[in-house]
Amino acid sequence: MGGVLCAFTGATFWGLSGVCADFLLSNYDISPLFITMCRALGAGVLFCCVIAVRYRDVLRRMMADARTVASLLIFGCLGLFPCQIVYLVAIDLTNAGTATVFQSLNIVFIALFTALIARKPLCRNEVLGVVCAFCSVFVIATQGNPLVLAMSLTSLLWCLFLGVVESFYVVYPEKLFQEFGSFVPTGVAMMVSGFLSALVWLASSAWGGVVAALGSAGTVGTGALLQAAVSGIADALPTLDALGIVVLAVIAVVGTFASFALFLRGVSKVGAVTGSLMGAMEPLSAAILSALVLATPFTAWDWLGLVLMVATFFLVALKGGDKDAVNDVEDGAREKVVMAEIGSARESENVEEECPCPVR
Repeated sequence: MGGVLCAFTGATFWGLSGVCADFLLSNYDISPLFITMCRALGAGVLFCCVIAVRYRDVLRRMMADARTVASLLIFGCLGLFPCQIVYLVAIDLTNAGTATVFQSLNIVFIALFTALIARKPLCRNEVLGVVCAFCSVFVIATQGNPLVLAMSLTSLLWCLFLGVVESFYVVYPEKLFQEFGSFVPTGVAMMVSGFLSALVWLASSAWGGVVAALGSAGTVGTGALLQAAVSGIADALPTLDALGIVVLAVIAVVGTFASFALFLRGVSKVGAVTGSLMGAMEPLSAAILSALVLATPFTAWDWLGLVLMVATFFLVALKGGDKDAVNDVEDGAREKVVMAEIGSARESENVEEECPCPVR
């Protein structure tokens, strides 16, 4: 029961992070990139503190291998960073509930990718899951009218792209997790994502200041350009009151770091299949909290789409009910990573509660 509660709470906290981001984007002059930067750097610092205390040997082994370092950079720059920034852009264009439902398309993309690599057809449950996912997207995007898009084409494309980038960041670190566990690679990649997002935010803000200076004064000197760049960065800082700062901290601490730790502990106790089912709480909690806390309007079609996506979780995770099959590649990247992590953690780190799930 404790394992189910931990996995349930961890997935719920993931949904809460989306709702908190929705609140900030709706009520403050803050950008998705700035939230991504604060989230990644804040959670990354917490990860690194735990790594420094418990996993220094694992970190040394990782840093000693150039290929592993390269993989960590790819995971952080092309996995975590795009996943987090695209998720927040999708929330900004729609809402937390809708974006999280579309994010869950990754389980369908992973199932299709795995079947393609294994050169085997999808099993019956996976086919049903793909159909449910397609119907979910259809009813949310059209609100039941196939002749009209109820959301803008830009919003729909960003939401679909979210499912794609989510798939990459779930599948890519599989080998890293098998060899080093999930905690240390995720913590290091989180810091990489934080540094990258900070670099992008600083560069884009400074460039905005320079463009504004050139537009108003025409030709300016180097000193004036530097001053304009600094002014651009200062102007890009959001104005947050105490509530805004607290919500931003909740996204990093509760919605990222704590959710990951709780979900890991829960899945290690209840197993990969049950853990995957608990993951369905993320879109469910995001939608319910959005409706209750933010008063986000959801139509009957939206709720139907949510139910269909939750059904997709169950269908793809169970795959006909054969729990032993989670050790095989055809059973999906997430389950395979979980089982591999349990063995890796017990053999190299002696940490029984470890099991992987990429942090969101």
